[in-house]
Parts: sequence; structure tokens; C-alpha cells
Amino acid sequence: MLEIFSRIKLRPKQLIAVVVFVLISCVAQMMIPTLVSTMINDGVSNSNTSLLITLALIMIGLTVLACVMSILGARISASITTKFSADLRRARRTSPRASGSCSRSHGRLSRIRRS
Repeated sequence: MLEIFSRIKLRPKQLIAVVVFVLISCVAQMMIPTLVSTMINDGVSNSNTSLLITLALIMIGLTVLACVMSILGARISASITTKFSADLRRARRTSPRASGSCSRSHGRLSRIRRS
């Protein structure tokens, strides 16, 4: 197992990018309830329409930012997962111990499918 994982190359820049995108998305989503409470406490109670409009626009911007960051994080995460699984399959094929167990399992699957 260690032999297989030693051959897999992880890309640190992509991993850091996913963490940053998810973190920004979470912070943006967590700021929205705070803005809502500010809207109610300061905008609605004081009838401050300009504050309400400003906070509503900020909330829309935060929502768009959170969505974009989530999409980018998911996209990079899918890319990392795809490359990781390809590296894992490649390492499994080149491993000297893998060939025996692989052929046996394929033989069993082919017998099951024919039945």
C-alpha cells in the first residue's frame, strides 16, 4: 500500500486553492446572517432606506461571491480527484504485486457476468 501511495503525485497548489476557495465561500455565507440582523436592527427600526439598499446589495455580492467560490472549489476538487485516481490506477498497474490479484478478480467477475 505504501508503495502505491509513494508513486502518486499530489499538486500542492491545487490543494491550497481548494482550501482557500472553500474558506472564502464559508466566510461569505456566514456574513449574511450578520448583515440581516444589521438590516433589521439599524435599517428597519430607524427607517433608513439607504442602509437597507446598501446592505441588500452587499448581501447579493456576497451570495454571488460564495457561489463562484463554491463552483471553483468543486471544479478544482474534481480535477484533483480525477488525477489522483488516474495516478492510483497507473501505480496499481505498474506494481509487481498487483498483477496476480487483478487477474483473479477479473476472472471471478467474468464468471459471474456469464451466469
